[in-house]
Amino acid sequence: MSEVLRATAPESRTRSRARDRPSSWSTAPCAAARSGPCRSWRPALPIATRPTPYDRRGRGGSAPGKEPYAVEREIEDLEAVIDAAGGSAYVCGVSSGAVLALETANRSTRIAKLALYEPPFIVDDSRQPVPRDIVEQFERLIATGRRGDAVRLFMKIVGAPAVFAALMRLMPGWGKLKAVAHTLPYDMRIMLDHQRGKPIPAGRWTSVTMPTFVFAGREEPSVDAQRHA
Repeated sequence: MSEVLRATAPESRTRSRARDRPSSWSTAPCAAARSGPCRSWRPALPIATRPTPYDRRGRGGSAPGKEPYAVEREIEDLEAVIDAAGGSAYVCGVSSGAVLALETANRSTRIAKLALYEPPFIVDDSRQPVPRDIVEQFERLIATGRRGDAVRLFMKIVGAPAVFAALMRLMPGWGKLKAVAHTLPYDMRIMLDHQRGKPIPAGRWTSVTMPTFVFAGREEPSVDAQRHA
C-alpha cells in the first residue's frame, strides 16, 4: 500500500509516495528525482526499504510553483521531500534528475548517498552541443500551445531517430509526454551549463563528498562522457 505525502517547500507543494520495499542494502529513506512524473517510476537499485519517488515541480500531482522558474526552487523541493521522509536520505536521480540531485547534494547535508543514472552531460565533441537559446526555443513552443513540437524538439536533442519521434504520436504515452511538456524548459535550465561540449570545471561540485554511484545502460552512448565528467 502506498502512502501519499505532501512535502511543502518554501513556495511550492510537492507530492511524493513512500513505498515499502524490503531490501538488504539499507533501512534509510530513498528519494528519487527523475525527468517525468513518478507514477511510472521503478527504483533502479534496491537501495532502501522505503523508496520515495516524487513528482517534480509541475509534473503529476505537484504544483508548478511561481514563475519565473529557478533551479534553486527545485532544490528546495527535493530538500522538502527528504525532510518529509525523515530528514536524511539516499537519493537516486535519473537523467536531468541526476544533475538536480548533484546540485542539491552540493548545498545540503540531508543526502547521505547518491545514485546517478545517465546524467545527460555533453562534455566533448562526441555529441552535438545543445543550442544556447534552447530554453527560449522551448518556452516559445509552450507559450504558443505547440506542446507536441516541444516534445519532438526534446527527442531530437536527446538523439532519438526521426522515425521514432514521428511514431511516438501514435503511441499511448504521447498524451502523457505532451501533458508535462511545459516542464521541458525546467530540465533545460538544469542542464544548460553541462551540455556545451566542454569539460565540467573540476571544482563544480566540491561539497559532494558522500558516496556516489554513477551508472548507465550498456548501450548508452553517453557512458564515456559521464566517465570523463
